[in-house]
Amino acid sequence: MLTYKDGTQEVIVSDDSWKAFNGGPVTSDSFQNGEDYDARREIPGWSQPRFDDAAWQHAVVVDAPADSIVLAAYVGSPVRGQQVLQAVSVSEPQPGVFVYDMGQNMVGVPRIRLKGEEGQEITFRYGEMIYPYDVPEDPLPPLTAAVYTERKGLVYNENFRGALATDHYILKGEGKEVFQPHFTFHGFRYIEIHGLHRALPLASVEGLVLHSVGEQLSGFETSDAEVNRLYENIVWGQRGNFLSIPTDCPQRDERMGWTGDAQVFCRTATYNMQVDPFFTRWFQSVRDIQGTDGSYCDFIPKVGRPPYGSDKGGGALGWMEAGIVIPWQLYLQYGDTEFLRTHYDSMAAYMGYLQQRAVGDIQPGSGYGDWVAVEHTNSPLTNTAYYAYDAMLMEKVATALGRYADAAKWKALHERIKLAFNREFVGPDGITKESKHVPPYNEWIAGGSDASFKANTQTSYVVPLQADLFDASHKALAVQQLVDNIAAHGYTLTTGFIGTPYINLVLSENGFDTVAYKLFEQRSYPSWLYPVLQGATTMWERWNSYTIKRGFGPVDMNSFNHYSFGAIQEWMFSYMLGIRPVESDPGYHSFVLEPRAGGSFQYARGHYDSVYGRIESGWQILGDGSVQYDFMVPANTTASLHLPVDADAEVKAVIGAEHAVLAGDRTGSRYELPSGRYRFIVR
Repeated sequence: MLTYKDGTQEVIVSDDSWKAFNGGPVTSDSFQNGEDYDARREIPGWSQPRFDDAAWQHAVVVDAPADSIVLAAYVGSPVRGQQVLQAVSVSEPQPGVFVYDMGQNMVGVPRIRLKGEEGQEITFRYGEMIYPYDVPEDPLPPLTAAVYTERKGLVYNENFRGALATDHYILKGEGKEVFQPHFTFHGFRYIEIHGLHRALPLASVEGLVLHSVGEQLSGFETSDAEVNRLYENIVWGQRGNFLSIPTDCPQRDERMGWTGDAQVFCRTATYNMQVDPFFTRWFQSVRDIQGTDGSYCDFIPKVGRPPYGSDKGGGALGWMEAGIVIPWQLYLQYGDTEFLRTHYDSMAAYMGYLQQRAVGDIQPGSGYGDWVAVEHTNSPLTNTAYYAYDAMLMEKVATALGRYADAAKWKALHERIKLAFNREFVGPDGITKESKHVPPYNEWIAGGSDASFKANTQTSYVVPLQADLFDASHKALAVQQLVDNIAAHGYTLTTGFIGTPYINLVLSENGFDTVAYKLFEQRSYPSWLYPVLQGATTMWERWNSYTIKRGFGPVDMNSFNHYSFGAIQEWMFSYMLGIRPVESDPGYHSFVLEPRAGGSFQYARGHYDSVYGRIESGWQILGDGSVQYDFMVPANTTASLHLPVDADAEVKAVIGAEHAVLAGDRTGSRYELPSGRYRFIVR
């Protein structure tokens, strides 16, 4: 609607007076396959006033949608070009083939400045990796040493599977031209260019980074450069996959909104960017596609008429939990009850679905289990643990909404599941055991039959501990079994998608910071830092997606930009830095500062830009062995500071002492901190 100076108004509607033209320069386009652009077909001035459109056709008018279809404004943050990277190097692995390294695995489109003759065709291929110049010693089939030798330096994108990820540009030959695709995006670090007479200058090859979550809100730095690179990899993985929906990967013929990835990573995501609008938008689809039985889809959106629900009525626990976990995490970080209120009925319907499929409060085997784990865990055990976790969170959600009768109901359900779990899965010594009595919910169990999966794995302790499932007589024993299992594996991980996110959290929550730090600093396979040593610049789908010794991992499922394992950042911020929300006063109006200095680090520091302002936390080991802690508490907030100290330690506030209020047991380890800057020395 246009309003003129004299107050009159004119409504511009889409009717048959609109014009259309189908002979423009974009000759084909596809999200997965790329874009073909013929610059000779460009139409100068077509978007400007007084353009002569006499040769254009009138638009075809179609029927309006049904009255039941409600048009709504766009919710959330649109996809935008957030930053620009410039190529850092170029090579010519074969004559006339130029490969540009952007220095960072990214998601977006290229921006290429070039000159050439009219009709000259340039081809752009994209990949996250290149075939290494040093041939692997023991290549993983089907690749061989001969293949690696032949393709040295060329882009590797066989892991893209059916996605062609190739653009074509035909020059118009009128001086400087710029190619930047309009209707596609790629996941890539390397651009392989064919059709040039000579290499372009590095300044002429740029990458426009696209995502939907705006500016970064976090910062993290330690004395270990490889850990710092891990943090950067986590953030870049989020940038690359939070594009309209939370995709699992941005490059291959998938790019789907897998719910399991999103729920385990959600707290980390909230530290890094403002994701409330992003998830608000996605959750409209989560609810739209929810099944009439209450089940959620394993990935969203999904093709088909809603309500769709889970496949064959047997969706994957640990994936469908996105409908419970994400709303709760957003509430903790942002303090907004509206998301919970809007989604509560959907959450309750999902709990009904879980209750109807349970057998004596035990969830049958089905789904993906601990996906891509080194050791697979019995899925009835992990499914039941997630069932309990759902009930535990639902009690908290209902309490936050003032639904106290519901809260009591969910608490009672959690207690019943806890009794059943300890009876079915826990031995007298706290060792977990396989289910022997509950048949599978359906025949679909990823990776094979549960008969080949076992208990007494790291995940078999981690997920139940996260869900507060071990009873008082078993909990300490179970924690010790987990610690012993980790030690027996040389302080390496055997966990997958649902075990890895919680393992360090439950270790620190149960007094084993030393073990958590050993796991975190581990460089051997499998560990968080192992991919960093292999050259990773984003998080990988597998612990061994690429190794210097064996080359590329299995081509059928091998993404180099898969953010799930980046969920370790939750522990980095919650325990290394100690920045945590308070359930009774969410959104960081009140919050906890409880940093745990440890490992071989000389220092760790970072920040989180909450809705109230920047929170800073850091520590460093001084020359005399004492520990210096530094904090910043934003205006209109209060922090509860817990310093981990020995009974004979000396605690001194050297900055902000006049504002710090000693609390608790008078040991000098607990303070209430109003807004301001603080420094404490612990000797």
